[in-house]
Amino acid sequence: MTHKMRMHLQEAEDLRRSGSIERTIRRSRGFMRCNDRNEKTRSGHSCHKMDQHSFLSNAELGSLGAILRAGCGGNNDEENLGFDYINDLWGWESPGTNKIYGLIGLYDGTSFVDITKTRKPIVLGFMEESGEINCYDGFWRDIKVVNDIAYIGAESKNSGIQVFNLTRLDSATRHKGFKRPTRGDVARFEPDNVLRTIGNSHNIIGFQEEGKVLVVGLGPSSDTTTCNPTRRETVAVLNVAADPFDPPIECLDLGRRLNRRNQPPYAQFNTYSGYVHDAQCFIYNGPDGKFIGVPLCIFFAETSIGIYDMDNQRMLSTFSYTNATYVHQGWVSTDHTALYVNDEMDEECQSGILEVCSSLNNPHVSPTTRIYDISSLEDIEEPREFVNTKAHPSIDHNLYVKGNHIYSANYEAGARVYEIQGDMGLKEVAHYDMTNDCDNIIHCADPFAGTWTHYPYSDLSTTIAGNGFYGLSVFHVRLDA
Repeated sequence: MTHKMRMHLQEAEDLRRSGSIERTIRRSRGFMRCNDRNEKTRSGHSCHKMDQHSFLSNAELGSLGAILRAGCGGNNDEENLGFDYINDLWGWESPGTNKIYGLIGLYDGTSFVDITKTRKPIVLGFMEESGEINCYDGFWRDIKVVNDIAYIGAESKNSGIQVFNLTRLDSATRHKGFKRPTRGDVARFEPDNVLRTIGNSHNIIGFQEEGKVLVVGLGPSSDTTTCNPTRRETVAVLNVAADPFDPPIECLDLGRRLNRRNQPPYAQFNTYSGYVHDAQCFIYNGPDGKFIGVPLCIFFAETSIGIYDMDNQRMLSTFSYTNATYVHQGWVSTDHTALYVNDEMDEECQSGILEVCSSLNNPHVSPTTRIYDISSLEDIEEPREFVNTKAHPSIDHNLYVKGNHIYSANYEAGARVYEIQGDMGLKEVAHYDMTNDCDNIIHCADPFAGTWTHYPYSDLSTTIAGNGFYGLSVFHVRLDA
């Protein structure tokens, strides 16, 4: 989240000067088996039923971030003042070759990695950012896939939406040899198109069943010629079924329906009326018979959540929860009976760090997931809470449901896996703390460092997760049968 993460970039540079980032990268190399008995790897990383099969540093992923950022710190010492960062990532499984790929968002672009052999990942190429990179903000991007095409947006000014045909990866050159290329020696890819009528954005949402892509978190009106948030047009809908490379665009007017005002006492981060931070879209097939077969989107909008009928462009319900701080992201269960929601700032709020909730001071606050019963889409009641006391005090970020499990990213507490119980509750069954940089949110130099997204592939045991200032990990999750 831009306005929070910017505050911590100088602390991150201090970490780099001290050499702790380089030491962690060396310590994290290669295969790391988790000893479930003492819940540690040989490198000392906290874990349970998750093994790291391989690791790629940001340099090996092809980022030039350290070089581009060298001047921002006042000198050109790449090793001391460089800035590398993995933000969001996604995956793709080729229907033609059965190969599996990681699509990795970084400071200055996107890296494409073949992870079919999980212990021997191959970086195929790097696609550079299409916008205007600023030293300290707006550089994170989001990636989603519809019909084997990747759509990539970013918060940097005039980024547009990059369009990349992923089938190109199947025939891309694989480097040979033990030594991996780094930085600018990694092959460079060009996008198939850049949609310039949309400027900067925060998130991309894929709607595979409808052949649509939604772009949310749109920037100011000066940075777009299509959807204008000042006219309450806060979500862009790309009809990629009609044309995947230059789709027609429709704008959703959510300015009068969602995120209209701050929610006291703590949800005080309303970017603008109708702003959507993230979403999930799907064809409904749950217990509410009135909406079977209806295309729905659930919007997560800083102060509130909205369930939206895409066919009739009607908001079915809007709701929030007690002590909401920053309503961030969520996902529905496969049977569409439960909605799992995370709040990006509630743990920090509870710890007493944020000014708006400085009266609170609980140094032992644990990551908390809200669980909604959505059996009746027009009547949503207050959620239950799952408090993950197995994780040290930290901030939860993105979560995704795959089968009967949730794959969660918990920033400084790493990648976590929850099993969905019969009553919709959650139980942690696996984790891997990728940094071990701190054991309590109030002691972290950067509580927003660490794991941004934990992505599961279709076999459920293979996952990838980015680790902020360090690199990409490929995991094997040892789930019970």
